[in-house]
Amino acid sequence: MLTSWGLSNLRRSRSSCRRTVPSSPKGALACRRGLPEHAGWCHDTLAVSCEKELAAEIEAAEAEFAALERARAQTLARLEALRAVGSSRIEPPQLRLPMTTEVPAWRTGAEKIRLFRALFRGREDVFPKRWENAKQGRSGYSPACSNEWVQGVCGKPKVKCGECPNQAFVLVEDRVIADHLSGKYTAGVYPLLPDDTCWFVALDFDEASWTDDVAAFVETSRCHSLSPAVERSRSGNGAHVWFFFNAPVPARDARDMASFLLTETMRLRRELKLESYDRLFPSQDILPQGDSGISSLCRSSSIPGSSVTACS
Repeated sequence: MLTSWGLSNLRRSRSSCRRTVPSSPKGALACRRGLPEHAGWCHDTLAVSCEKELAAEIEAAEAEFAALERARAQTLARLEALRAVGSSRIEPPQLRLPMTTEVPAWRTGAEKIRLFRALFRGREDVFPKRWENAKQGRSGYSPACSNEWVQGVCGKPKVKCGECPNQAFVLVEDRVIADHLSGKYTAGVYPLLPDDTCWFVALDFDEASWTDDVAAFVETSRCHSLSPAVERSRSGNGAHVWFFFNAPVPARDARDMASFLLTETMRLRRELKLESYDRLFPSQDILPQGDSGISSLCRSSSIPGSSVTACS
């Protein structure tokens, strides 16, 4: 392997070689004294040849030395990156929710409702309402309808909500949010709008190693200058991670962003399998054509949480 010491020796050899070449006819005669007439010419030719060979060797050695310097810099950079990954594995990031040392400013009931509606925005013409069947141990969401269980009007359970001719879905109004916040019932939100856009994207993490998974996911998001909001789920054994937008964005783009962050988290934290990750909301990119998605919402609501985002 070439070193800077070896390169310096080559350069000194080149200088000594130059001194063997006569610089004047007088010097040439002195060099050829006592030699045959053609011997001086041979000596000069050999000296020039020697100088060319050394120049070529020096050029090659300098190129080799530059390549070694580049390789050294690349190796150092890789070493620093490996050390950084190693330190992150030794001390995994902890989930730290935003904390305040001051008492939040007091808000009126109307202000709280406006704030809630500004964040958890979805369809305004229909919202899902949580139901429970204690005898069967089942629960889920269905579209809130003012005709629900009205005798002679509501055809449940024989007639599905999406096929009912007497649909009277309840609009999302302030009183609905007030009832939800006061605990009168649990209202959800259909995040996918009729034009296939959404105001937020949310990820659901349940059970397993959800604390480590959420912490790693939040850390990845912050590395990309994103600040998600983390909410403990109803069961207490999971969390929802929210990204709120200033304006509606295509649901496909929002879901692609969340999927990228998930993939990036798994790439950076290979020891995590993200087994606690459950699903994305919105759960689809587009609504079915022809019915503005009402029938689809009614069908999917029979599956707890499939297209419904619950605001705990």
